[in-house]
Amino acid sequence: MILEEAGGQIASLNTDAYWEDQPWKRSAIAALNPELFSQWLRWVRANQ
Repeated sequence: MILEEAGGQIASLNTDAYWEDQPWKRSAIAALNPELFSQWLRWVRANQ
């Protein structure tokens, strides 16, 4: 929640809606910079 208050973004490996994913099976992908977040999310999902 603090990340989102600071303007960051968060997703899980399975869905862009981190908080809607299964609580015991979600891994976080997060960043404060929107461009970095998009690149990181694409890379992680492509290489999992």
